[in-house]
Amino acid sequence: EVTGRDGETRTQNGDFSVERTANGRTVTGDIETSNHGHIDTTRSVTRENGARNINSTATFEDGTSIARSSTASCANRVCTSSGVITGRDGGQTRWQATRTRADNGVRLQRQVTYPDGTTRIVDQVREGDGDGEGTITRTVTDRNGETTTHTGEYEIDRTP
Repeated sequence: EVTGRDGETRTQNGDFSVERTANGRTVTGDIETSNHGHIDTTRSVTRENGARNINSTATFEDGTSIARSSTASCANRVCTSSGVITGRDGGQTRWQATRTRADNGVRLQRQVTYPDGTTRIVDQVREGDGDGEGTITRTVTDRNGETTTHTGEYEIDRTP
């Protein structure tokens, strides 16, 4: 059972199989839902040359589908990821993200481009002192082009 934000409870039942390969695995399945009927799913995960690739599809009874494709990799303290989701109407949402580690923190930069061409950009920086205290600054440019910045302090209590 799944309870949505509206408080409505829906049921989902599924039957899945897994096929392992030399560099990953593929999961296929059939899901029966109370609100969308039958859904055929496939999700493949592969790892090659330091990168992880994920491709998945969900095909509905009416023949429409949702597809997701992404890739991610990390090297030399920098992790990058990108991907695209194609909705049932054919519209695509794309994203790119980079996380760069430094001796005293990390910077996350992410951009999402929506099917209507608008974008949302997040730039977040965490700087610490090495003893569990520091600051986080998060700047967001929303889909309307408005930018907001929030800064705060954090403290981590490391008790055994």
